[in-house]
Amino acid sequence: LFGVLAALVVTLLLWAPWEPASNARAGTLPAADAAREAIELLSAQAAADALELADPGTGPWSAVAAFTPGVRLRGDGRLVGTVLDRGTGAGVPGLAVQLFALPPAGIGMLDRMLGLSGLGGTISERVRPVATATTDAMGGFEFSGVREGTWFVDVAGDHHVPETVRKVRVLASGAGGPVELWVRAGGRVLGQVLLPDGGPAVGAKVMLTPGVGTAITAAGTGEYRLIETRADEGGRFAFPAVPPMEGYEVTAYRTGLSAAHANDILVAAGRDVELVLGLRLAGTVVGRILSAAGVTEDGSGGPGPLSGVRVGAVPRGLRDLRFAKEILARTHGVSAADGTFVLSGVPIGVVDVLALADGHVPGKGPFVRVTEGGRHDVGDFVIERGPVVRGRVVDSGGAPIPGVMIGWNPVDYAPLIQGDPTFAPLLAQAMRDFEFPVTDAEGRFVAGAFPGKPEYGVFVYKPGYEDLRFDWDPGRDGDEVEIVMHRGGGIEGIVMDLATAEPVTTFTIETSERIELAAGDPSRINPFAGGEVFETTDGRFRLAAVRTGPVTLVVSAPGYVDSIVAGISVTEGEVTRGVIVLMSPGATVRGVVVDSDGKALAGVHVTTDVLVANAGDAINAQRSGFLEYIGDRVAPRTVPFLGFVRYSVNLGLIGEGVVTTDGAGRFELGGLPAGAHRVLAIHRDYSMGEHGPVTLEPGGELDGIVITLTQGGGLFGKVTDRFDRPLAGSMIVAFAPTAFDTKRATTGLYQGHSGAQGDYRIEHMEPGAYLLVLMRDDESLNPLSLFGSLNFGMVTVPPTEPVRYDIRDAGAGACRVWGVVTANGVPVDGGGLVATSFESESLLGFELKMTRLGSRGEYEFPGLPPGEYRFRLDGIAHRITMSVDVPDEPEMRIDLAVPFGSVAGVVLDAQTREPVQGAYVSLKPAGRAGPTGLFAMMIERDGRASSYLTGPGGSFIFDFLQAGEYELNVFPPTRGEHEGRYAAAEPLALTLAEDEELEGVEVALEPALVLSGVVRNALGDPLEAATLYVRFQDDLQRGRVSAWTDEEGRFDVPTLAPGTYIVTAAAAGYAKRTLRDVVVAEGETDELEITLEEGLEVEVRVFAFDGTPVAGATARLIRAGDDAQEQLLDVTRAFRSFFAGKATTDADGRLELGNYAPGSYTLEVRRAMLVTTKKVELEGGGSVVLRVTLR
Repeated sequence: LFGVLAALVVTLLLWAPWEPASNARAGTLPAADAAREAIELLSAQAAADALELADPGTGPWSAVAAFTPGVRLRGDGRLVGTVLDRGTGAGVPGLAVQLFALPPAGIGMLDRMLGLSGLGGTISERVRPVATATTDAMGGFEFSGVREGTWFVDVAGDHHVPETVRKVRVLASGAGGPVELWVRAGGRVLGQVLLPDGGPAVGAKVMLTPGVGTAITAAGTGEYRLIETRADEGGRFAFPAVPPMEGYEVTAYRTGLSAAHANDILVAAGRDVELVLGLRLAGTVVGRILSAAGVTEDGSGGPGPLSGVRVGAVPRGLRDLRFAKEILARTHGVSAADGTFVLSGVPIGVVDVLALADGHVPGKGPFVRVTEGGRHDVGDFVIERGPVVRGRVVDSGGAPIPGVMIGWNPVDYAPLIQGDPTFAPLLAQAMRDFEFPVTDAEGRFVAGAFPGKPEYGVFVYKPGYEDLRFDWDPGRDGDEVEIVMHRGGGIEGIVMDLATAEPVTTFTIETSERIELAAGDPSRINPFAGGEVFETTDGRFRLAAVRTGPVTLVVSAPGYVDSIVAGISVTEGEVTRGVIVLMSPGATVRGVVVDSDGKALAGVHVTTDVLVANAGDAINAQRSGFLEYIGDRVAPRTVPFLGFVRYSVNLGLIGEGVVTTDGAGRFELGGLPAGAHRVLAIHRDYSMGEHGPVTLEPGGELDGIVITLTQGGGLFGKVTDRFDRPLAGSMIVAFAPTAFDTKRATTGLYQGHSGAQGDYRIEHMEPGAYLLVLMRDDESLNPLSLFGSLNFGMVTVPPTEPVRYDIRDAGAGACRVWGVVTANGVPVDGGGLVATSFESESLLGFELKMTRLGSRGEYEFPGLPPGEYRFRLDGIAHRITMSVDVPDEPEMRIDLAVPFGSVAGVVLDAQTREPVQGAYVSLKPAGRAGPTGLFAMMIERDGRASSYLTGPGGSFIFDFLQAGEYELNVFPPTRGEHEGRYAAAEPLALTLAEDEELEGVEVALEPALVLSGVVRNALGDPLEAATLYVRFQDDLQRGRVSAWTDEEGRFDVPTLAPGTYIVTAAAAGYAKRTLRDVVVAEGETDELEITLEEGLEVEVRVFAFDGTPVAGATARLIRAGDDAQEQLLDVTRAFRSFFAGKATTDADGRLELGNYAPGSYTLEVRRAMLVTTKKVELEGGGSVVLRVTLR
């Protein structure tokens, strides 16, 4: 849920390759850079003032003064343009215009993250401007001597911010211009940073960024920025020209002190915000480091004290983590001969201790809550040894290659995956003295220690050579390896117009197989560099330094459809010649974008769904290439660019497939491939608009398109606690299930946050159904504060008006649950607790909260509504589940003792007595009441059960079980050689005493039977895609089996045991029908003939007590006599409607429930915590409207 922006930045970080500094010595990276040396000097107060005041950014801050005109990547490219004010239309003088290889929204954060990578001082050059210019008196600017390419352009000034993200073409001919860049007014954030004694915090670092409550919104408008400055001699600072938006946060940090934060800052155009931030004293942390295998290299002996270990502190709070590099440097300490260490200047709050030692995997010690001026002892913690590899890097001729960067993953990600939400392991590379090695003059290196189990990935990189990953297995490869790097080859060819056979003279070639020759070159691990631009008279091109093997080129040119040439074979040291690229003229679409009053809209991004999808495919392909490079063993995960189109476009990820409307609202999109397109229009102040689909002919033109943008739908309301008191500072995220529809363009994700009176508002939403997630953060923004306050809801948003949806946070003001977790009387050190309940009064019917265990086994949930919970302990050797009853009290101490009961057994073939592999075994507490919430009813069976998939021996085991009554269910394999052969077993009741080990449980699976039949309508026509649900008539808790009819209406329901069943058939547009007493037996079973009637079409109208329509309510009809399983079928249908955007009432309070048979029903309507039921009788046919007042 933090995803869009975080995913962008993390992905950009992953794309950044390593580049060793030019002064690197053999076997190490260069010494610490000037920034690190400055930080070391800043530990002395007097030196701090002098050095920090010498920073050029100090004093009355000027955006333009902070940027020196110049060129970083030189070439023959030129570009001219003008910066214009959208409000006045006049040119704006004195602005800095910058070209970047990356989207500007990610620059600040990516710069920070690269500084933590341990990849050398020059790595951050990748996010530096390609070139910088300033505007003259008329707003004009000029770039010359810049590398040719397609670059992102950004504008910075004292009072203006860019209107949109733009890409420009810098060509030797200058034909990419002139360009017009539009800006609008920004606000200013001014303030002062004070020391604990009230004096000015000279040189304090200050950072401004959108807060957690608006980060997603800022990404959606393309205005996410992380901006840094320093306080002057009076402690004053200024952030000029901040994009207008609410929810900014400012963090100030001074070395040796604790950071200060100001949150929920509203920045308005043309206005100033004044802040005062007071720094607080830091604390001290002491402890002792032990080596897991003693202090000898052969690992003999037990854990022993380890000297010379580099130790640092990492905050858990995301707000303090913004200055992680400075905090790690300031708290840096080295363990003494007895393994003890002292860390001073540790910021207050929850921090982790991070340790780094030669021959050891970086280790995270216990976390500690640091108090202002306090001294805290974390005790002993152990770090593990890891394997080390020695080797040599040579070229294909066997010659050694010096200066090759050797990298590896130095940390174990298990703590993050197993419920310990800390970023400490990810920051091991940011510790002082961590250095990835480079090969010496003989090509030799030493790498490691490596975490985890083999194979271990060794990443090898040097400009001019193919980057690669070498998978090292010590048992297979030994401790000494040789790695061969290749220089690649070249490609020559010509680009021609397919229709005229004339050369295409200006074009761009992109490929994921380029070899980097210098930082910022286009390559598979630098996909935003824009490819290589060619301007020729004869259409010829030459690509140097391409990876060997099959190569795919993507060639684009203005006015042409992109041409893809695959399967070009490249050999090392040779040039593949004779490649012919044929370009087809693309179609052109012209039109205008207007608002609902017909007024032309300038600055609107226009693209098509096809262009967005194609750009997404290209970036996913680049990402797949990088995953191959780093050896990602997880199946590729495709980013749904169409599902998050507002983010894709406004962040600049679509590239040149986007144009911007001019002052008259006009646009022209060229080079479009033939076929069906939806033309999309996106602007920050409106809901997305679209036109189409339109069918384009090859090379054809379509004029006169008009796209109207509206304010769209939206949500507003109040967030309250369980006692209806307003809750400020809550984050509300609205997620559309349609975001993963790969054929539909939608925004998919919106965000809002509650103000001082609990009010929230989300604007410019597209119509449809949304899942709402509410979270609350704490002062430090510890991730657990978000996971510990999760609340869920559902709502449908209409097309053109906002919907009121109040949210009650049942956990706020609920029972504070705390205690200690022990195992055999010893506190459990570390791990996470996940609390789930299926007794919630909310619409979805379940609660989910998370927290973390301390080093002494302590835990705390700030608020759990009363009810029965399952506490799941993660992050230790086993996953353990315990049942807990939470009372309706202000607080309750509940100490948890890890149970040691177990159930073990085997699943066999009833006839052959052979073990059955792949059977699904489920164990759940017996006799629990079923839930009433919609989602809870669907997931309760699995949510309350533990499961096991049998192996080759058919065995299963459930351990760490509490005493009690259990039900064991075994379901047949659904894949492999045993698929379809068995029926589910009868449930087995088990009683387990405290810490009892129940062994020898045997379950035999009988051969499966099949129930067949046909489903027709009243006219006798077969119904395709009807759903069949089959369940035992005498045991409704045994679950159900599903099947679907084919085009002839026929069905086969497999894996049934002999018995009497209930069969339910359902199809869209028909009333469901349930048959009882259906007997399935060995031998001949009669086929079923099921006829479905249309029944009545039922619509619900929901009103508030004052007669106004209620939006966002769900409704269902429960037929008299229906059992829980029958009701679950209706819930399943409701959720299918939700994912189709039809699950809740619209702005008029309307909801179509579907078709129902005549009979007696109970109408149940829910919205948030409100539930209303009403008895209704359905008679006859046709349609009926049911009206209900929600109370």
